[in-house]
Amino acid sequence: MRRFNLVFCLLLAVGLLTGCDLSYTVSSLWICNESGQPLYVESTIKSELTSTDLCFMLEEGEGNMEILAKSARYEDMQSYLPLSHCINNQDAKVSIYTVSDGGEKQLVHTWHYSDRDKEGREIFNEKCLSQGGDSTPDGGYFPTFTFTILPEDLN
Repeated sequence: MRRFNLVFCLLLAVGLLTGCDLSYTVSSLWICNESGQPLYVESTIKSELTSTDLCFMLEEGEGNMEILAKSARYEDMQSYLPLSHCINNQDAKVSIYTVSDGGEKQLVHTWHYSDRDKEGREIFNEKCLSQGGDSTPDGGYFPTFTFTILPEDLN
């Protein structure tokens, strides 16, 4: 019986040690609308989130955010990941439209991934994004990039 308890305890300890997840990181890009009006968003970003275009209405308000892209899961890592890890296609772009009461869309602005280093507010330039992150008890770390659409982005 004593030998059985020892073997059981060893197997349990090995199971617990090998069953633990290593630390990992997954980064994401979000868009927030503080422009003062609802907007229609089209994104051609290819990422771990989706390999197809995203199209959606984005209501106005500080809490109204939608995810545009996310990176792959990087194992045994718990640190900063640059935004470039979220974008898998060099021709990525994000367009925003105003929407009339009749439902007609009017293109207001398009940001191109290839223009990320240009002057001004660029959705793909980390200097123009607010950054945050969350951790989980299992070792996950989730850095976030958020681009907030402001009234001046509609001009």
